[in-house]
Order: sequence, then structure tokens, then C-alpha cells
Amino acid sequence: MTIKNIISKENGKTIVFYKYGSLWVAYEQSAYCVWEIGEYTPEVRHMKYLRKHVVSINFRNDFLPEIINRLSVYGLMEMEKDRVQIVLKKKMNERHFMNWKESVYYRNFKENVLSFSLETKTSVEAYQFLKKVQQNLNHQL
Repeated sequence: MTIKNIISKENGKTIVFYKYGSLWVAYEQSAYCVWEIGEYTPEVRHMKYLRKHVVSINFRNDFLPEIINRLSVYGLMEMEKDRVQIVLKKKMNERHFMNWKESVYYRNFKENVLSFSLETKTSVEAYQFLKKVQQNLNHQL
């Protein structure tokens, strides 16, 4: 299943995890639900072909039972080999999710800018970094 298909199914009515090797991944609204219950760090990636930033949370296979246990109170669980879905009793708050996603994006962006050691870079590397910053600002959430 492609990221585009996965993202198109994120509707705030379900929490879905997808298995990739020894990791499970939750995207967008599902990632928000995982973040709410634990100490999991979200990642932000700009997907050019989607023309948007996508937030995800990865976690190891051994954390799955704990996460399912904590989230199963919110709805009915369906488990398959490479996919877990919890159908929520009540749709999640879209405004809360969007505020969280925006804060994750800006926190990630700020960390990248602050960690770029300009004094050790060549003028070409600095130019390339600035160009990347401009592209990120042009492709905001």
C-alpha cells in the first residue's frame, strides 16, 4: 500500500498501524493518537508527489501490545498480519490534530535550522541549505 493510499484513508474515525519489517508505523491522525498516549516522537517528511508534509510515528514490535491496550478503550480493534485498526467510538477532534501537526512541523523545522553549523560549511553548502529552507517554507502545511 502506498503512502498516498494510506493518507487518503486517515479520516479521524480510525487508528491504523502498518507493519514494515520489525517496526509499526502510524500516519497523520493515527500518529496523533499514539503521541497522545505515550512518549513517542513524531517525524515529519515532505512528500513531493503529495505536495504536503506527512507526520508519522514509528515504534518497535514489542511496544504494539502496550499501545493496543491503551488505545483499545477508544473503540473496536481489528488485527491482521501487517495491519492493526481501531475503529473509534467517537471521531477525533480535527482542529486538535491540525494544531499538533503544525507544531510538530515547526519544531522539526526549527531543530534543523538551529543544528546547521553555518561556520563549518562552504558557501555552496550554505546556499543549498538556504534553498532547502525556502522550499520548506513554500510547502508549509
